[in-house]
Amino acid sequence: MTLSFLLMTNDRLEELKEALDSIYETITLNKKYDYEIVILLNGSKEEYQSQIRNFISEKMDKIKHNIIYSKKNVGVAEGRNILFKNSKADVLIFLDDDAEIINKKSFIGNIFSIKNKNPKIGIISVKSLGMGGNIRNKEIPLTKLNKNGNKSFFTYHFVGVGHIIFREAVKNEKELYPSNLFYGMEEYYLSYKVINNGFKIYYSNDLIVLHKKSDKTRLKPIEYYIHLASNKIFIGSLLGDTKLLISHFILWNIWGILKCKNFICLIKIIKRFNQLNYSKEKYKIELSKGAKKYIKNVGGKYWY
Repeated sequence: MTLSFLLMTNDRLEELKEALDSIYETITLNKKYDYEIVILLNGSKEEYQSQIRNFISEKMDKIKHNIIYSKKNVGVAEGRNILFKNSKADVLIFLDDDAEIINKKSFIGNIFSIKNKNPKIGIISVKSLGMGGNIRNKEIPLTKLNKNGNKSFFTYHFVGVGHIIFREAVKNEKELYPSNLFYGMEEYYLSYKVINNGFKIYYSNDLIVLHKKSDKTRLKPIEYYIHLASNKIFIGSLLGDTKLLISHFILWNIWGILKCKNFICLIKIIKRFNQLNYSKEKYKIELSKGAKKYIKNVGGKYWY
């Protein structure tokens, strides 16, 4: 059984080192498995390559690792695609570069305990804490049936800060996300894919990360809202249901206007959606009756 830790960074060198420290300690406390670490320097300064290689060689020289450099920032969606394509592991553990594993000793064991109890789990979403130790509620995949981040539950989507994907749930996929999403809401797309493949998504209260949420290299607020709204409308358009496209289009444009506090945002959201829409046929998902039933049973709100 091989486990791969997958990270990307964009000029957050110190944060990445702290994330890697937590991974190294986790591996050290759970030695019976085979591990690899795959890192994408996503538009980072070129000199970071040697610094990260030196850091890993000093602490993790016996752990298989692969460092990939992209001169251009390809975004989160395509960045995760690159990481996915460069790992053949059975278990894919994605971690943000400004996050750290908290329960290092039990982290790996808890992953397999969850999977063994329900083999049809395809993705596990982890519990995310802020610097003060409080749950980051916006990073918990809450549904109508589950509104408590201190409890584990089945859900219909996950949050990307820390998540585990089992290879079998995506074994026939060439990539995880539409490459042009760049950033925002991309996890919903993969969630629908995995559910459509007959697997479940689980939020675990027993897998915990500290998300420091660095402000470095993040989108500016207006740009952030435009990406979230246009990406969500695009994902809604991929589900093969005109009603879903209409509901996504109306509700997320209203959301974008309220967040941006101007109507210029509406024009930008529609423009970006039209740009994304050129790739619609490539990424289209026809949700099965079983997938729709699962989403409904876990309190999913996929109509928006």
